[in-house]
Amino acid sequence: MEHSYHGDTIGTMSVGARGVFNAAYEPLLFEVDTIPFPAAGREQETLDRFEAVSRDRRAAALIVEPLVLGAGGMLMYPASVLTELKRIAEASGTLLIADEVMTGWGRTGTMFACEQASISPDILCTSKGLTGGIIPLAATLATDAIFQAHYSEDRKKTFFHSSSYTANPIACAAALANVEIWRDEPVAERIAALSAMQAAGLRRFRDNPYFADSRATGTIAALDLRQLCRTRWRGADPRPFGRQAG
Repeated sequence: MEHSYHGDTIGTMSVGARGVFNAAYEPLLFEVDTIPFPAAGREQETLDRFEAVSRDRRAAALIVEPLVLGAGGMLMYPASVLTELKRIAEASGTLLIADEVMTGWGRTGTMFACEQASISPDILCTSKGLTGGIIPLAATLATDAIFQAHYSEDRKKTFFHSSSYTANPIACAAALANVEIWRDEPVAERIAALSAMQAAGLRRFRDNPYFADSRATGTIAALDLRQLCRTRWRGADPRPFGRQAG
């Protein structure tokens, strides 16, 4: 998906947005098809593009950050788009990979963002919140068909290139403790309270000319700083917030 970010390995840079951060590695990156970000009012363009690519090119997989693109600018799209992407993927035999490294573990209001679209991806990547952010750990969840494809004593079938932080005993202990917190404590209520508090805070900026597009999904809140025209500063206080600037 346009503006996406999935990591800094050769593979993940290849399927992410191209720019100054990975330009030096351009000769090593492989080509992929890109679908446009489903901006408000243009969601159908995204779906139509994916349908065309998966039908004509027999795409192996679609990888997405569900509901929120993090490093791409905290760009948000509705769960209905994710539901449709999954439908198209299933119809064309294309795998759907959900990168929930940033969106998982309550960030979007549910444990995983995919829940809001009522879908189960073929592969789900999780990290960060897996241990409550205490220590690095990653896990990759997959359907049984994908798992069985790599389950063999034949080393040629082994899935060698796995997650960076996997199976460290201390990290796994932290993850288990985090799972217990989710199971035994009112985490969902805490997330809802935090989301409501952030939504109330964002209302302060709706009519402020210096900000635009205040938005929120679960515990993720964002807004854009407007770039004002140069002529507006002439003869005025040069500070963008006038006397309120600290």
